[in-house]
Amino acid sequence: MLSAVSTRHRAIVAALHNGDELIGALRALCREHAIRCGYIRGTGALAYAAVCPFDPATRTWQPPREIDGHLELVSLTGTIAERDGEPAIEVRAAVMRQTALGLDLAGGRLTDARALAVDLVIDAFDDLRARRGIDEGTGIAACTELAPAADRTPAAAGAPVRSAGQTDRGNAPRSPASGDPGGAWDHDVQLHPGDCIDHPSFGRVTVLRVEGEQEYAHIRLRNGRTVRLSLDVIALVPAGTANGQRVFSARVDGSRARRR
Repeated sequence: MLSAVSTRHRAIVAALHNGDELIGALRALCREHAIRCGYIRGTGALAYAAVCPFDPATRTWQPPREIDGHLELVSLTGTIAERDGEPAIEVRAAVMRQTALGLDLAGGRLTDARALAVDLVIDAFDDLRARRGIDEGTGIAACTELAPAADRTPAAAGAPVRSAGQTDRGNAPRSPASGDPGGAWDHDVQLHPGDCIDHPSFGRVTVLRVEGEQEYAHIRLRNGRTVRLSLDVIALVPAGTANGQRVFSARVDGSRARRR
């Protein structure tokens, strides 16, 4: 058994709206708020969920059961640790729906979900370090290290409420001006969930999910709405980091297709 005591704790509260991707939003929140050790809980309703049962005989996760419709979240819990220097999120959920044959209940490891309305709370333990790996005896991803992390500094108290991915513009990295030799506009930047884009029309947005070969990105706007953005007409240049997230400046460029 591993145990540790945290004396520096933050609670990050988020509300997901219709169409928001739950797992992508959790990853974005971890990056935005620099969470490396934490506990997740949530309540609400989903429009879609994919849950996987675990087969102890083969020590592998089985293919997900995909469920559509109005799904009540009976339970949503999870933990946040580190794996290879990145947040590693493990979420378990039980969902219920009404069918012609009665109530249908399913549960397991949540690998994908789309919200109708979900309220989330993440308890972040800033003075602890947790690392996750595969337990050789069971095949389950487990916490392999849990110890104090004296170098961890929690976010400042009283931080303003904002949408996931939004940061104070005064502290945001400067976007390169036209002709700025500090960075070249690039159509081939590889975006990942949790990255931020300074868009000329939308302002700062957070990437929730990327489709295909970087053709589209699902982004969260400051008002919480999710938009599907075509990357074929966007040129990007790295602009530093903010709160542990990569930040890119964007320029709309419809005159040419992205290079492959």
